[in-house]
Amino acid sequence: MSFSFMHAADLHLGCLFSGIDELPLDLQQRVIDASLNAFKKLINCCIELSVDFVIISGDIFETNRPTLRVQKVFVEQLKRLAEFQIDTFIVTGNHDAAVFDNLVFTMPDNLYIFPTDAVKIYERVFNNMPIKIAGISYAQFEVEDLSIKFPQPDSEGFNIAILHCDVGGSDHRYSPVLLTDLEQKGYNYWALGHVHTMKQWINNSVIQYPGVLQGRHRAENGEKGCFLVKVASDKSIDSRFIEFQDIIWREVAIDLTETAPDMLVDMLLDVKEKNRSLGQVGCLLSLTLKGATRCHNWLQMSDESADLLLELREGEERLDNFVWVTSIIDRTNPVVDWNDLRNQENFLSEVILFIEELENSLTDQNAENKLHALSEATEIFTGVHGLKLEQKEILSKAKLLILQVLGEGE
Repeated sequence: MSFSFMHAADLHLGCLFSGIDELPLDLQQRVIDASLNAFKKLINCCIELSVDFVIISGDIFETNRPTLRVQKVFVEQLKRLAEFQIDTFIVTGNHDAAVFDNLVFTMPDNLYIFPTDAVKIYERVFNNMPIKIAGISYAQFEVEDLSIKFPQPDSEGFNIAILHCDVGGSDHRYSPVLLTDLEQKGYNYWALGHVHTMKQWINNSVIQYPGVLQGRHRAENGEKGCFLVKVASDKSIDSRFIEFQDIIWREVAIDLTETAPDMLVDMLLDVKEKNRSLGQVGCLLSLTLKGATRCHNWLQMSDESADLLLELREGEERLDNFVWVTSIIDRTNPVVDWNDLRNQENFLSEVILFIEELENSLTDQNAENKLHALSEATEIFTGVHGLKLEQKEILSKAKLLILQVLGEGE
């Protein structure tokens, strides 16, 4: 191996978290500190693995005026890297444009911040391999395509480009770039930031988004972290994603088709423990219950549903690897003998058969139009607006609604 580096982005240090209002105060503070704790884990790993340098591709901070506490943690962690002769190369992004003009602490000597007016290139040598690290920061919240400012690299050594940008994006505010333009520039590695999910393209060069280091809400669910990049003497690249989140958001769908009410609590507790076993971090877990089940009527009772949530949360605030159930979304249906209803040869059976014909012809445009009408009817009768359902789920709800209106339901 010739050298190695860590490529992170979108740390959003000091970010706010949504959906945590119901958490006990201790857990709220744990979640609030999650971005800082994830950053500390990243620094620990860099030291343990003895990487040669660290790249952070923008949006290090949530805003360009971070609190003193956030600033202090940032500087302290970089100083830890300095003790091991590990340099850090940073570009700013849209969230933290010009942030270093607003910091009150003196930055350590191992921090290299790229300017905003032109691409700057830092040169280093590791194990006799010369490398060049090029980058440019955001001068303000919105910027045009900054990739055009990068010069064509020379063929010697290993060339890295750092950019906070939106590959293939239509939003002109955050340096929208074309993937082909990046590939044609000739850099060996593009260290990108801005997109909050991990993405990579490997062709003539390696182009990667590590995504956020720590998910901030339920939409940023799943594992979060950054890339450990190892470059061999022949310039071949080995890139490995490493998790660093301190809190993980998860969404789990559970089929209750064969589940009786007296089995439900134990089943959900088991799901909770399986999520706990996936890693030694805190987990904010959303459960979606599905299927035609005898549990349906029980779940419709608000008191029972509230008690179930309390049962699943019991004692979690005392655990480091807590699993806190944020919500239980009931998408279950009652158990209905549809074969019996189809064979009754009445108006109800005709409507059921009509809906099931739509299920079998969802690609047909006429079916799509009828399906839209059924969706609107479901909203009118149930009062549930803005609910995003799959097409088959809409049809399933429509059948149940017809059953309810005609007085044939349970």
